[in-house]
Amino acid sequence: MAGPTTTTIRATAAWAYAPGVERLDQERAGFWRSILRRRYAGEVWHRVSALVRAGELGPAARLRPLAQEKAFELRVYVADIGDRAEVDRVRRGLWRMGFRHPIACYDWRGRRRWRDPGAERTTPKELWRPR
Repeated sequence: MAGPTTTTIRATAAWAYAPGVERLDQERAGFWRSILRRRYAGEVWHRVSALVRAGELGPAARLRPLAQEKAFELRVYVADIGDRAEVDRVRRGLWRMGFRHPIACYDWRGRRRWRDPGAERTTPKELWRPR
C-alpha cells in the first residue's frame, strides 16, 4: 500500500499552468492569495497544481517561499479580474479544497479587488464583498 504523496518545495517559485496557457494578460489577470505554513505547503501545492494542470481551477498557480521558507505564498490566478463569474468559479474551487479562512483577490499591481471574509462569517452564497 502506497503512503501519502509528498512534494519537495525548493527555494525558488514553483509554477503550474492549465492546458493551452502560456502566459496571462498582465493588465486583466488577478490572483487569489493565501499564506501557507511550511508543513502544509507541499500537500496544498500538490493538490492545487494538479487541479490547475487538469484545467479545473485557474489558468495558473504559483507557490513561493517567504521569510526564509518558514511560510509560503500561494497564488491561484484568474485570467480576468473584472469577470466576477470567473473570479467566483476559482474561489469556489478553493472553497471545495478547504480554503475556508479569509482570503482576498488582487490585481497584478497588488491592489485588493475582492474579499472573502471566510467561512466563520459567510456562506458560499454570500462570498462577495467588493473593495
